[in-house]
Amino acid sequence: MCQVSAGVKGWVIRDHKRLKLWEMDERFHCPVIGTCLTMQELRSLTKGFHQQVDESTDFEVHVTAVRGAKQGGRFAKKMQKLFDRKYAASITRIGRDNDIEMLSKHWREALTTGRVAGPLWAIVTHTSVDQALLERMYGDIHMLSHLQGSYVRTQIRQDDQLQRQVELSRDALKEAKVKFQQALDKRNGLIDGLQEEVQTLRQKLNQNAQPVQVVAHTEDEEMALVLQQTTRRNERLEQNNRDQSMLIIQQRDQLAELQWSMEEMRTEQASLERHMQQ
Repeated sequence: MCQVSAGVKGWVIRDHKRLKLWEMDERFHCPVIGTCLTMQELRSLTKGFHQQVDESTDFEVHVTAVRGAKQGGRFAKKMQKLFDRKYAASITRIGRDNDIEMLSKHWREALTTGRVAGPLWAIVTHTSVDQALLERMYGDIHMLSHLQGSYVRTQIRQDDQLQRQVELSRDALKEAKVKFQQALDKRNGLIDGLQEEVQTLRQKLNQNAQPVQVVAHTEDEEMALVLQQTTRRNERLEQNNRDQSMLIIQQRDQLAELQWSMEEMRTEQASLERHMQQ
């Protein structure tokens, strides 16, 4: 988390029931903004106040928002409204409790469920929160950011590995298709050649038909042998064709499985990010 203030500043309690964003301990501006708002929300919010937000990195936008929260101007008030609207349910549920033990209980439940964003905003703006609970919350959020960062890095590595496997599978599938087409062309060429050979033999047989039974019998046997050889070769080619088809089907299934795994990981990562925002 970015450092905005090195020291611990006390809370400025006003005559209203909840603290404003610019009234809280400055240390919490960074974790609250980073935990409770998505980058899309933050960019949309910042765009109306800073001209170069589209060219800024996520970190630069975040730092700009943290500084704006500290200043308490129009930008901070607009951000306050966004927080209050987004986490109205948590504010209503937790705002009813003024006992520090109940606030601590709400925070422990948030950590258990992983839904920390709403309770974080509701508790740090609660006028009954004490310094001990704030210190614990600050440490918990700090460590959660490390855990989430580690998880995201692991997901990125796994996604990269799956992407490479998908590319290899695509290459293998493409190569198998080429080999299959080559085998199919070869088989068709052999079949055409054998059919021409059989046709030639038949024409010869018709042209050179002999009245002698022995000669006719010999030529019939030769033609039968050729037909038998042709049939066997055709069967072998057909079997090779089936084998190539099965290989392509298996590689397609493998590619589909890898793509499904990548999509599942991306969905899980998006779900975790949404979960942390709730």
